[in-house]
Amino acid sequence: MNILEPTLNPKKTYEYEYEGVVRIGRDMADLAESGVKLQCTFKITGVSIQTFLLQIYNMVFEEFNGIPGQSSFKASPNLTKRLTAELNRPFTFEYSKGQIGDIKTGGEVSNTIVNIVRGIVGFLHVTVKTTQRVYELNELGIHGVCHSAYAIEENAASKELYVTQIVDINDCHPKAAMYQGMALAEENKNSQQRGKNAIATVKYAYTVKSVEGGGLITKASALERHHFTPFNVKGGNCKLQATRNIVLLKETDTVGKPVTGQVKSRGNLMYKMEKSVAPIPVVMIKLNDPVSKIADLIKRLAQDNIYQLNSTSSSDVLALIQLLRASTNDDLESLWKQLSGNNEHRRWFLDTVVEVTDDRVLKFLANRFKAGDISANEAGQALLVAFNHLTAEVELVESAKEFLTIPFSKSHPLLWNTVVLSYGSLVYRACAHETPCPVNTVQRLGEPLLDMANNGLAKKDDKDMVLALKALGNTGHPLSIKTIMKFLPGFSVKADSLSTWVQTVAVQSLRHLASRDPLSVQDITLTMFADRTLPTEIRMLASMILLETKPSVALISAVVELLLQETDLQVASFTYSNLRAISRSRTPDNQHLSTACNIAVKVLAAKFGHLSYRYSKALHLDWFRDELLTGMSSEFYVLRNGTSAIPTEIISKGKLYFIGRILQLTELGVRAEGLKELLTGRSEISEDFGAIDFATIMKILSDWQSVHKNKPLLSVYARVFGQEVSFLDLDLDVVQQILKSGKGFFCFPWDQYRALSERRPAEQQDGHGFALEN
Repeated sequence: MNILEPTLNPKKTYEYEYEGVVRIGRDMADLAESGVKLQCTFKITGVSIQTFLLQIYNMVFEEFNGIPGQSSFKASPNLTKRLTAELNRPFTFEYSKGQIGDIKTGGEVSNTIVNIVRGIVGFLHVTVKTTQRVYELNELGIHGVCHSAYAIEENAASKELYVTQIVDINDCHPKAAMYQGMALAEENKNSQQRGKNAIATVKYAYTVKSVEGGGLITKASALERHHFTPFNVKGGNCKLQATRNIVLLKETDTVGKPVTGQVKSRGNLMYKMEKSVAPIPVVMIKLNDPVSKIADLIKRLAQDNIYQLNSTSSSDVLALIQLLRASTNDDLESLWKQLSGNNEHRRWFLDTVVEVTDDRVLKFLANRFKAGDISANEAGQALLVAFNHLTAEVELVESAKEFLTIPFSKSHPLLWNTVVLSYGSLVYRACAHETPCPVNTVQRLGEPLLDMANNGLAKKDDKDMVLALKALGNTGHPLSIKTIMKFLPGFSVKADSLSTWVQTVAVQSLRHLASRDPLSVQDITLTMFADRTLPTEIRMLASMILLETKPSVALISAVVELLLQETDLQVASFTYSNLRAISRSRTPDNQHLSTACNIAVKVLAAKFGHLSYRYSKALHLDWFRDELLTGMSSEFYVLRNGTSAIPTEIISKGKLYFIGRILQLTELGVRAEGLKELLTGRSEISEDFGAIDFATIMKILSDWQSVHKNKPLLSVYARVFGQEVSFLDLDLDVVQQILKSGKGFFCFPWDQYRALSERRPAEQQDGHGFALEN
């Protein structure tokens, strides 16, 4: 018997029966499962030699919720009616030699309905090689271009072929998948190599009957299994099982010419996702008349939670969010007019409206910024959460640029910082799932931040430069490297004259690029680390970023050679302690780096192993469990410059390893160069920093003139999920405001303590003092 490729006769009409079942559960006794079933009959009629018309009818949709063996599928007439209305429309597809081509239907038909059609006609898509019995190939299917393995058996008596196809859904490039959430969590391939949290395969079985001109698929079935767990699938998991079947009912000659109507191309066989999928509701409620329902819910929630949190109101919060997402722009404006007069109602509305994750929340907040009818504090909180929850589509990021030009955004320094940093984070998320991100897109979105950095450099304004560099660090796109290098010492003439404060921010802005473009960052940071003319702090930060790029053994060896010739013990101590800390790491991302660092430590231990904690240090603690694919790590950096007891900079980081990703939970940093410069060498301050010294320090701060006005006394920043969300530079103006507003609070206790301490020796000499006895 000759092996024949599947085909369809354009002069025939084929009628098939289809059934598809999807079930989700733990696959354990007495545990509930959920599922759906779709049954229908469909006809395939030839339009031309390679074009065929698909018609679906006799649709039945059923649902399952219960325990297998005790419950059964129940009909869902409403869903059946809605599906029938859309699936009754004509669909056409191209078909030749077992391959499905372009699928066409009306433009009003949703991608969800077209995907159902793809799943049905996908049974006709099979690659039969006439000269091989067993073979493997990468081919297009409903899941994407995936790796498939085929096996063919013949039945000479019935003149049938039995084709078995196994598709590895985990090995698809490209893959029909949409990723939402976890954009700020870096994917970790080493962790995924230790175990999987999701595995999926599909097995197809075809019966192909020999007919005139080729083969005809008379029967086909598919068994698809997905195993998922937040941890390792080896330790137990949830299972999704989908079974689909088609059976040929009859084959007849086509009578008349089929009518296709107005159709347009909807793509090939690969599943297509809706551009913006609304969040799945947790609470099923009626969404009619949302304004009055939202107002009532907010008033009730404000009343119930005015003194303490009421746990019973959780469902009301979910219902409120769902209603807000069903509201229009006019509805939101109407609600603001109703609720803004009451402080509690106003707070609840602003805290929940940010969950409207599309252009409506941007328009609402833009109206508030332009009208100026919210405070800077309210605006900062609302915008921070709204930008973080916003669907990071290019069109929405374009709309968010408007906030950089609204005058109200600059009405308060902290608000302006929040606007710029949040916009940088939004650009980062817009490119998180696209590698590489289109250059034109990044240029368009990042242009305001690049211009801000260049303008700050031209005006030599430290504050503008710092803010722009921090925002560029949040975006983390390789396109910004050239701009950042203008602020790095040794790479630009202008950068050499910048303050160390600006230079340190420029070095730290490379942190996201360490994973996105490691080779470029390695060249930059190694060059700075090797340049002994640069400030000590810059070289230490460069070595820290260099190790975050996960350098090779060869690059670590180069660092070792530089350290052996190092004369600055602060740089040597910091880099050596960092290498030693990583050498003990057990997390997957440091799997190869820890081995290289272990070798480096053995070479350097004799020279630098004795350095005490008076020098700069890096600490690293972590744990990781393979059976859970979960771990945590904590890092602590102390950067010193000279022998002062006050560190130049302190950085603390915490990371979570989960489902094959690395989530940088929090990072706090304090830079005290200005404070150190102010207090170092003061004879009136003792080395043990007693209580009297605090009064002296307050007096020094109140008369602060020795430090440059633009140099901050203290710089503090906070990063959440790797994104800098806020920072505060405590400069001369801020300190004077604090001292002025809290003069009595700060000065009175210390003045009294000083007076008491000065009087005590005289009283003790006169015999009027007091002493503690055992």
